Amino acid sequence: MFSISPANFLIAVSFLASARATCLHNTYLMRREEGKIPLPTFSYSGSTGPVNWAGLNENNTACATGSTQSPIVLTDAIPFATTQPKWHIENVHEAEFENLGSTLEVILEGNLDFEGTVYNLKQFHMHTPSEHRIRDEYYPLEVHFVHVSDAGDITVVGIPFELSEDGKTTALLTETIKNLADVVEPATATKTGPLDFSEVLAAVSHQNLFQYKGSLTTPPCKEGVQFLILEAPLPIDVKTYNAIKKVMKFNSRFTQNTPGEANVIELAQHQAGGAGNNETADATIVNVDELMAAFLSSGKKMKYQTVTKTETTVELVEDDGEVPEPTPTDVPTDIPTDVPVPTDGGENSTSVGEETTSTEAPAETETDGGMHAPGPVTPPAHARRSNMARRRA
Repeated sequence: MFSISPANFLIAVSFLASARATCLHNTYLMRREEGKIPLPTFSYSGSTGPVNWAGLNENNTACATGSTQSPIVLTDAIPFATTQPKWHIENVHEAEFENLGSTLEVILEGNLDFEGTVYNLKQFHMHTPSEHRIRDEYYPLEVHFVHVSDAGDITVVGIPFELSEDGKTTALLTETIKNLADVVEPATATKTGPLDFSEVLAAVSHQNLFQYKGSLTTPPCKEGVQFLILEAPLPIDVKTYNAIKKVMKFNSRFTQNTPGEANVIELAQHQAGGAGNNETADATIVNVDELMAAFLSSGKKMKYQTVTKTETTVELVEDDGEVPEPTPTDVPTDIPTDVPVPTDGGENSTSVGEETTSTEAPAETETDGGMHAPGPVTPPAHARRSNMARRRA
C-alpha cells in the first residue's frame, strides 16, 4: 500500500498547481492522467524562462530563494556515493514515449535500493545540453531517471552522454527515439522500440556517482531531492543526438550556486539594488520646485552638501538670521526689488534692507511642475539647483 508522510503530503498539495509537464511528471506530486499530456506553463527563455520561474506561480518561490538548488557544477568537493545502488529495471518490448513540451519522457517501472531505502522508478526524461557540469565541463545530453520512495522522497539518477568520435552509441537511446517522428509536436505520444537497460545499469552499479542533495531542475524547484550523477559519460552518436536536439531544442536550467550558498537570483537582485557599481539604483528623483516651495514657506535656511558626483543631500535648518548676499551673476535683471523674502520662523514678515514690515503669507498656485509660490523669487545661490536632483532613497 502506498503511504506518504504528512509533511510530504502538504508539499504535494501545495505544488500540484505548478507541477505541469515538469520533472515531477508521473510521481506522487503529479499523477499522470491516462491519455492526457499537460503542456508546461514555463519555458527556458524569455519572461517564462528560469530567471522568472518564481514569478509564474506562488508555489515556485524556491526557484529564486532556495539555497540548495540544482543543477550545479560537480567539483571534487562534491563527494562520491560510498555505497553502490542496487538498480533494477526490466527490459521491455516497448514503453510509452511522450513529448511534454518541456522534455521527451519515457514512462516505465523499476526500483532503486540505496542506503536502506527503496525508490520506485516512475520515468526518465532528457535535457540538452546537460544540466549538471562535471568539473565545469558540460555534455550534449543528460538523462534523468526519477525515483520516489513510499515516504515521498525523490532520488534522481543522472547519466551524461558524450558525442563519440567512432560512431559508438548507447542502444537504449537509439531505441527510445525509434518513433521520434510521431512526437515532434508537444502533447503527443507514441511507443519506444525495445528497451535494453543492461548498459546503463552496469555503469551506475559499478562506476563513481556524485551524490548531493539539491532540487528539481524545473518548477516548482522543490528541494530535498537526492542526486546520483554518473561521473563518466556514456556514448551517443551524432545522428541520435541531433535527432533528439531537433525536437527538444534547448531545455537546460542555468547552473545554480554551491549547495548551502545564496540563490544566484537573490545575488543578482542584490547587485541590481545598488550593492554593485550601479550608482543610481538606490536613488530617488526629487522635484526641486516642490522642495523650494517648502523652503520658502518654512522660514528656514537650506543646507546642502554634494557627497559624490551623483549624490546630493538636502536638509532644512533653523534660520540664524543671516541672509547670504547673492552674487551679481545670481540676480536676474528683471526681478522686482520689493519682493519679500521670508527670514523668520513663520511670522509672515519680510526684510528689505533694514526695515521690517508685516505681510500676508503668499498663496500657492499649482502648475504642472508642482506647487510654486507666486512671483519670480530667486533663492540664495547656495540653494539653487537644477530642475531635478537626486538624493538617497
